[in-house]
Amino acid sequence: MGDVKSSIVYVVVALWTLQSLVTSAIYWRRRDKDCIRYRSPGFTVIAALTACILVCVSVLPWADDDLMPCFVRLWITSLAYPVLYLSATARALRLLCFYRISEAKLATQCLHPATHSPTSTLTHTSKKPSSQISVIELSDINLTSDSPVPLYNETLANNWYYRNRRLFSVGFFAQICCAIVFIHIVVLIVIQCFTQNFAIHPVMARSNCSVGWEWLPHRLYIVIYAIAVNPFVFFKLRGIHDAYGIREELMVLTVTNSVFDLVFLILFALNAFGGIDPDFYGLLFVVVPISLIHCFLIIRPLCESYGLHFTRFRIRRNPISKVLRFSPECFERILHDPFLLEQFKTFAAKDFTIENILFYQRCQAISRGEMEPSKMEQELRETYSTFIEPNAELLVNLDSITVSKIKSDVSLEKFYLGMYDEAQAEIKDLMFRNTFPRFLEHMRHNKSHWVTDSCMA
Repeated sequence: MGDVKSSIVYVVVALWTLQSLVTSAIYWRRRDKDCIRYRSPGFTVIAALTACILVCVSVLPWADDDLMPCFVRLWITSLAYPVLYLSATARALRLLCFYRISEAKLATQCLHPATHSPTSTLTHTSKKPSSQISVIELSDINLTSDSPVPLYNETLANNWYYRNRRLFSVGFFAQICCAIVFIHIVVLIVIQCFTQNFAIHPVMARSNCSVGWEWLPHRLYIVIYAIAVNPFVFFKLRGIHDAYGIREELMVLTVTNSVFDLVFLILFALNAFGGIDPDFYGLLFVVVPISLIHCFLIIRPLCESYGLHFTRFRIRRNPISKVLRFSPECFERILHDPFLLEQFKTFAAKDFTIENILFYQRCQAISRGEMEPSKMEQELRETYSTFIEPNAELLVNLDSITVSKIKSDVSLEKFYLGMYDEAQAEIKDLMFRNTFPRFLEHMRHNKSHWVTDSCMA
């Protein structure tokens, strides 16, 4: 019977490890997809692989205690949990930075007449003071035929998140995480110097590895994270409504981790497990939540990158094509309707693609030739410095050939009316293929009939 149990455990661990490695590798290869790139794929993959190691450490003792001595469990668990928690915090703060900068980009361009529809302007109907209105709350707008009135008086350079975006970079967070993990390593070395049950020697400890003063630093860290870091993350993510569901995903992950960990610590402190096999509650409070986390962390975004969407526990393949008309005609309808265009722009801010629609509108204003000839060259220069040159505030993703051609014209001081036509067409196609389908799906879920009625198949 013991051999059968061991064989089953080995097979389960092997299959779990294989699927974790394969799905993580595919996730990393598809990191350029919009539904993955804003999830900080580097931190996500590290968290997924760490979770895989934790599952193996929790399950393998069921097959043979000699495979996992106490000091190995202590080291792996004490280092893996900080990596999981820190990666989740880093992803949350990076999402916050993406969102606030996207807000600032939209707010900044509200000052530029070229980003308004030619026959409309925006006025808020919200009862909040203007200083408290989020840029993304553009669903509460009315359109009038008056001249454009700036809604915001800030510039992108004055935005705190934009000025300090280096603090939210992958490299900076990686340094912080490494420093904190190093502190945990130092603590473990100190513990190793004084412990007996968790000592490193040829005779492996086979007692209950879940008890002992050696676990106190690890459990203290869990408590601090659950009562301090998690509330901070929840507080900072309030009002974030990204188009990819990253905020909801992070909420599920942090709540799941915190609830299971705190319940485990409380029950363990109350000695509520009694004579239960310690490996059993390790399995219950580690494997179950981590398996759930892996599904949200890797499987769900990976499925969405292939066009599979999870809604009310059902999987739908390419839902837009069956309900809404994903067509150039519908896209043109939105681009030429002032109200729909502002809603599309609002969604683009949530989708982190606001640069594209702002560049398109700027090019439209230039091509209409509405400005004085004396100001045309200045507008063309400003468009280049804002959207195309390296390190531009609103840098758009153009083909290298297109960028080289525009750079050549600028270097030769050749500014003419149609110099951005090719770039505008490229960005328009990019919006049609990427942002527009997500916009239709978003509006369908929000039951926005003024969009669906005009774009029904």
